[in-house]
Amino acid sequence: MFQFDEISGLDIESNSHPDVVADSHSLPIRDGCASSVQVQHVLEHVIDPLRVLSESYRILEGGGILKVATPFMWVEHPHPIDYHRLSASGLDFLLLKLGLKLRFVETEPWTGVFNMAGMTFTMANAKKSRYAPFVNTFTYICALILFRLRSLDRLIECDRIYMQSVAVGIKDSEDIGSKAMATLLFLWARRPDLQRAFTEVSSSDYSNLLKWAVTSGLTIDGAKTMLEPYRSWLLTNPN
Repeated sequence: MFQFDEISGLDIESNSHPDVVADSHSLPIRDGCASSVQVQHVLEHVIDPLRVLSESYRILEGGGILKVATPFMWVEHPHPIDYHRLSASGLDFLLLKLGLKLRFVETEPWTGVFNMAGMTFTMANAKKSRYAPFVNTFTYICALILFRLRSLDRLIECDRIYMQSVAVGIKDSEDIGSKAMATLLFLWARRPDLQRAFTEVSSSDYSNLLKWAVTSGLTIDGAKTMLEPYRSWLLTNPN
């Protein structure tokens, strides 16, 4: 959706043909050069998650966006080694240790008893035997039934039963960069309740937000469409 000058991928192995092959504990990248850093399902595979996040924070420019996703209730997946699980509170604590005052951590829409039970059955594979095809078919049917029952999760107190945590934070600066703000606006369009976490959006007038969105590569019509949830929120929250 947004036009960035350059997008680079990093991995410790060259098999996936990343732009940079390096250990995320010590990035060969200069300070403050990235407008956005995504750490997607990496922290569970590293020895020191805080060190990895600190390196990501280091290469962010002022006002840059840090997005992190990490599993909580999920099968062990050694690629090459699976070390950790972080709760939403644990992830929020690490971001706080970095100094990210502007941060938002969520577990939706990966919560729920039936949702997690269904996911568990999708990860179950039968042991090798003559019954394996029947067992796999049975677990598949169980998963389908449980997913059909996911609507019942709304009736159960199950906010702490979730598959993964996703966090978004902004590196402090006097003026949040236009690309970082555009990313926030995109999140705002999907989650209007972000105004509770990122007051920079709710304290900005509509014309400035429109300018930020256009600066980041959107057309005027595209920017207005994205900002519609915010405009509606302004009408109901004039102060």
